[in-house]
Amino acid sequence: MINKIRVIFIINTITHYQLQFFNFLRRFLDIRVLFHSKNHKNYEFSYQRKNFIYFIEEYKNKNLFIKKIIHDFKPKFLILGGYKLKYNSFIIKFIKNLRIKYLYWLERFDKDKKLKLKIIQLFIRNILFKGDGILSVGKEAERFYKQYNENTFNLPYSIEINKLNKKKNFNNNKINFLFVGQLIKRKGLDLVVKVINNLNPEMQNKIFFTIIGNGELSKEIKILEKTRNNVKYYSFQSINNLKKFYLCNDVLLFPSRFDGWGVVPMEAMSSAMLIISSKNCGANEIIKKNKGNIIIGSNTKDLTGAIIKCVKKKSTIKRLGIINRNLIINSIYNVKNSSKLLSEYLNKYDNRN
Repeated sequence: MINKIRVIFIINTITHYQLQFFNFLRRFLDIRVLFHSKNHKNYEFSYQRKNFIYFIEEYKNKNLFIKKIIHDFKPKFLILGGYKLKYNSFIIKFIKNLRIKYLYWLERFDKDKKLKLKIIQLFIRNILFKGDGILSVGKEAERFYKQYNENTFNLPYSIEINKLNKKKNFNNNKINFLFVGQLIKRKGLDLVVKVINNLNPEMQNKIFFTIIGNGELSKEIKILEKTRNNVKYYSFQSINNLKKFYLCNDVLLFPSRFDGWGVVPMEAMSSAMLIISSKNCGANEIIKKNKGNIIIGSNTKDLTGAIIKCVKKKSTIKRLGIINRNLIINSIYNVKNSSKLLSEYLNKYDNRN
């Protein structure tokens, strides 16, 4: 029996797609996952406790706990899910003489905020250069981080593929639009509200909006639900419930002003939904591979135009959704493929050292 490489992940907060990835990754690697916290603003994740998962916040002496895990488990690699996590400096100093390689796993930056980006670049230059490598969340991030560390490898977030045997298109003979995410301005929810209020009555009768999530704009959505007969609001949903929503909706709205990646569009694509995404979404590298998906600016004009376009081309939505599903299944955005990819990468890295 071949011994699996031992890897410790240090991640900020728990998410369902990370759990999906780590659960599958265990087929290839022996892992321990240390989350800083169980809590994430505007999220209410539920999960089954696993014996390879730990929460640093639960331990009184956090530094001692981290040292013990590393000492007892003896990993060959340690992967840090951020360049400024709370315990990074302590961990890097502790493993310095233990022959443990450490890599960062990082999303892209918002290149439109040029001043902030310059400041960040000055800050991260030495930090990233000293690391043994970087796992980049997407190709854009890969190009960016290569200037700081040549050993940069593309490993985007990935998801577990949903079964499609209960897919229903055009419930109530309408095009059903879905928004899933934090109910905040950065996610572009305010644009969705404006569009819903501005669409003419004829268009309103042809479409239905489902909005899911928690956040500061929830009051506005609740008011909208009461005043419109084509809007339904749900608070944060578990991944199992979300899968049901993906299967009974047709088009995902993702007008985010910035997203380092964007897992929701991938989940929707895997459930054969068409995507309307802003140009500021990192996951556009897979979304754009289906020319039927609509990429827009983060403004009401573009979002309105995209929704109207879907109504006019209703007959193509189901076919384009199937294309989306196949794109995800056959890509590294599928946990089956991404977990194997990371395993192969770390094995090659280990063999050359």
